Amino acid sequence: MSARGVDAAIPTRLSSIRNELIGQKLRVVGRILVHDVKTSTVVLWNEKHAIAADISLCLPTAGGVSWLQEPRGTVTVLGYLERSQPETPLPRLPAQLPDAELVLIPHVSLQAILVLDSPDVDIRLWNATVAEMEASGLL
Repeated sequence: MSARGVDAAIPTRLSSIRNELIGQKLRVVGRILVHDVKTSTVVLWNEKHAIAADISLCLPTAGGVSWLQEPRGTVTVLGYLERSQPETPLPRLPAQLPDAELVLIPHVSLQAILVLDSPDVDIRLWNATVAEMEASGLL
């Protein structure tokens, strides 16, 4: 825990997600590729990587949320990285993927605790900044 008693979310590129981060609170940025209403699961994509995220804790009991209204909208997600259960179904990916080399990160998913509509976030700049933080040993 941090000095304030609350763990900060670690800024993380989707390409940097690995099993060693399971249990950690992460902050990721991506676009919503697909949303499965029945399971409250989205697939976030960022460049050539994608990850499933359970957004059930972030949905209101009534009404909608702006970040689900825009197709392929950019969002910032704070959540805990968890090991996926083998029986957990993933949303069906669209026939036309944004990148033919898209890789769905296996065996893990995010349990989202906060989703922020982030239309002004430049994903390439986010990735470059987080990569620089990683290289500098700040993360």
